[in-house]
Amino acid sequence: MKEDIEERNLEAELDAEFTMLDLELDAQLEEELSRAVLKTGRGMDKGDDAPADPSQRKGLALITEAHSAI
Repeated sequence: MKEDIEERNLEAELDAEFTMLDLELDAQLEEELSRAVLKTGRGMDKGDDAPADPSQRKGLALITEAHSAI
């Protein structure tokens, strides 16, 4: 009985640690994506909704797709 309680407590601690790590990684990814979007947007002409350079358009599409998956 006592072993079961200790095992459940250990599992709960591990779950909490993994949750914190997951949240930290999500925050880092969000920050990196935001920086990438800002960097990609710098090459845009005034009035354009998309970057003029095809590689930037592809990069922006990939960033947008990854961001929406969060």
